[in-house]
Amino acid sequence: MQRCPCCRARLNKEPQCPRCKADLSLALSAGAYADYWRQQAVAFYLNDQRESCLSALDQSLRLEHNAAVWQFKQFVSQRQLPLNDELRHLCIDTWLHARPVLQRLGRHLENQIQLFLDEHPPVETGQMMYQRAIKAISQISNKSFG
Repeated sequence: MQRCPCCRARLNKEPQCPRCKADLSLALSAGAYADYWRQQAVAFYLNDQRESCLSALDQSLRLEHNAAVWQFKQFVSQRQLPLNDELRHLCIDTWLHARPVLQRLGRHLENQIQLFLDEHPPVETGQMMYQRAIKAISQISNKSFG
């Protein structure tokens, strides 16, 4: 609560209005309970407990009117599938659409790599040069002594 419900003065942390001296302790505690029920509602929602979520949102709205809580309640009450099922369907649909594209991309990349290797043969490494030198030396020594 940011303003006194009696005189609309700006409130500080005290449970009493600085202007009209109204005792706001009950209203502030109702706000704290409303916060608690909002947090519970979110936890229920994330665990796919739709009915418990709606009940917690009702409790919060009884204690304190909040437009965001009301909109969240409308959103939850209109949902058909639990969150996990909806995400699962979205992932499957996305994968089914992406799989052929990824397969084509994979074939394209394989072709591009092969073209590059055909145009640019791999550079000879030190190990390859050493093996070639040993092979050449052994051929020369076989010819010389054979």
